[in-house]
Amino acid sequence: MVREFGDQKESVAAARVRLAALGRPAAPAGISVRRVFEDLPGELSAVSPNGRFVIHHEDRTTSNYMVRDLTTGKSRRLTSYDKRSNSLSWDPLFSPDSRQVAYGTYGGGFFQALHVVGVDGAGDRVVWRSDDYFDLNGWFPDGSRVAVTTYPKEKNLVAVALADGAVKVLKREGPWGWVSPDGKYYVFDKRVSGTDPLQRDIWCLSLENGSETPLF
Repeated sequence: MVREFGDQKESVAAARVRLAALGRPAAPAGISVRRVFEDLPGELSAVSPNGRFVIHHEDRTTSNYMVRDLTTGKSRRLTSYDKRSNSLSWDPLFSPDSRQVAYGTYGGGFFQALHVVGVDGAGDRVVWRSDDYFDLNGWFPDGSRVAVTTYPKEKNLVAVALADGAVKVLKREGPWGWVSPDGKYYVFDKRVSGTDPLQRDIWCLSLENGSETPLF
């Protein structure tokens, strides 16, 4: 149109504006983008619910975690493990109020441990020990418990009380998944029977009555 109707200045100008708009889609209202890291030293692992903090590995040779305050741009150590100890840490999860972090550790021997530590790195304590492997699957909204799946000895979905380490089994043979923000449901994927193992459906488990509902 611009070439064929070059003598129609107003139409050509309008066409140029529309073409330019097509090449530069407008950003959604209310969304802004800014760079957080110039060079991420290790894998990014978690973002706090209030959006202020992120957890990342100290570097790519240890499993120590750092917390970066996005308001100051500064990182501080969250865990302190000697490289020679072969200690591992995994699954850091911010509490609903963004003040604490739960994470798992393995330091050799027969036990893994669930820790809770302040976002400032203070007050690190062991809440619960297990002779089985486990993954963390989310905090409950009141901040009193963390959902954990254990395996392979006993594949269960359990809730661990942070006050005393008491364990409540929520579902035996419980799959890996995630606790809903209101703490009433647990979302997980399940293999479609008789099909390729990669073909899986999303299910919802009620933590109040144990019923399971397929979502999609």
